[in-house]
Amino acid sequence: MKSNLDMDKLNKILNQIADAQGKKVIYQLSASSNKYYETDNRMYQEWCMVHGYNAYPSKEEELAVYVATLILEGYKSSTVIRKIAAIRYAHLAQGYLVPNTKMIYSIINGSKEALKTDRTSKKKLNKRDFNSMLDATPDSLKGIRDKALLLLKYHSKMLREEIVAINVEDLDFSNEENYVRIRYRRQSGGIKRFGYDKNEYVILKMQKENCPVSALREWLVTSGILLGALFRPINKGGNIINSRLTGKAVALIVKEYAKKIGLDEKLYSSSSLK
Repeated sequence: MKSNLDMDKLNKILNQIADAQGKKVIYQLSASSNKYYETDNRMYQEWCMVHGYNAYPSKEEELAVYVATLILEGYKSSTVIRKIAAIRYAHLAQGYLVPNTKMIYSIINGSKEALKTDRTSKKKLNKRDFNSMLDATPDSLKGIRDKALLLLKYHSKMLREEIVAINVEDLDFSNEENYVRIRYRRQSGGIKRFGYDKNEYVILKMQKENCPVSALREWLVTSGILLGALFRPINKGGNIINSRLTGKAVALIVKEYAKKIGLDEKLYSSSSLK
């Protein structure tokens, strides 16, 4: 059974089964759905036990609290809907009336709008705050990496996925050392393209203050990275991990320094560096 269930149709079918069997419905789902439903119900019962609620029959208000908790913990709306279906099915299977879920779906729909707003309403960093971010980078391997990454993102206008896809081999420093040409994998419409066309590389020039060219050079010299991914994770011990930094990590780095300089990190992400 798919997670985006037609709840009205499901309720109608299950109620017909319940009536025919005297409210004694047994699980008649597919093996995979049965497994998911059993896990979902066990999770719900454990949650109720911890919070002092009665799992079956459930009260609408208590079920709403459970759903809100799932959303806050980061569960997708489709997964939450499946868990609701499992709980409703279990009510019918045990001969209980199914709790009203109107409030629950209002919570889910509201969370979708809230998450949508959160994704699209990131504030743009002004130059003063951006410079403050750079000043907040520590004199460490991570700080050197973060400064180079922030400057590259700010001056190149590349997407975070394009930045983390850059390899050391894609950097071409001029002999005069006054600029660097960066070849990158451009993303357009979800399609990744790679080549040497002039539309697929960016040139960054030397600057007097907070220079992206100097920052990239310092990162390469300090890290000792000669080939492969330009930006890589660094563990708590200060050691570089042999893998590629993710796009999400870029967003988290921006949030980290936004918080350091006293800004609300929830309002900022990698898209703020434009």
